[in-house]
Amino acid sequence: MNTLTNQELDTFVDYVYDFYGDGGLYNTFRGYAPVTKAEINTTTLNLVQTSYPWGGGDSMDREIVRDCMLVARGVDSVEYAPGIRKYNIVELAEETA
Repeated sequence: MNTLTNQELDTFVDYVYDFYGDGGLYNTFRGYAPVTKAEINTTTLNLVQTSYPWGGGDSMDREIVRDCMLVARGVDSVEYAPGIRKYNIVELAEETA
């Protein structure tokens, strides 16, 4: 299990929001409404309670949080470029629900 300080969580939520939130770089969020900070916060807090090896809020963490939010919105397959840390996004999303 991973732990995050409130400051680390707030920084990460802002980081993810800058990509997928309203006005963010990828704010269309694959055809869905932009994510909210509350959605990012909840998904992140749930994710760090799983077996996922938290990377300190890096880009891989951002993409996994994104993928978990997409699965929660009904996307049944997520394309990604596998990095060093591999994961099963559907299982991970189920753990964060």
